[in-house]
Formats: sequence, C-alpha cells, structure tokens
Amino acid sequence: MMIRHLVMPNNVGGTKEVIEWAAENLPKDTYFNLMSQYTPIYKAFDYHEISRRITRKEYAEAVNWAQKRRA
Repeated sequence: MMIRHLVMPNNVGGTKEVIEWAAENLPKDTYFNLMSQYTPIYKAFDYHEISRRITRKEYAEAVNWAQKRRA
C-alpha cells in the first residue's frame, strides 16, 4: 500500500497527525510519499494559511517526523 500526502503550508493538511495515524493503524510495510508540490492558485490567495508554497523547513520537518515514526 502507498499513501500519498500533500504537505500544506502552516500544517493545514495535518501532516503530523496523518503520519501518526498511519504509523499506528497501517502495516509497517506501507509506503509513504510526502509530496511538496503544493502551489496556491485561484482562490487560495484569499486564505492566508494556504496562500503560499511550503517552505523547505516545513517539508524537512514533515520528512523528519515520518522518519522518526518509521524507526
């Protein structure tokens, strides 16, 4: 099984919670793909929380969190 999760700015996608849930409820051989390509378009600019791309720091934090849960 593979889970694809789009990392969103300001953690509005609940990345840590999704990783936690997957680690506790899915088989250990589940693949996890953290995607960094979120691009705000159209009305996304009307919402401060999602009006920008994610930062390298936000993506690195998501990857680090996933790696810690894998161990």
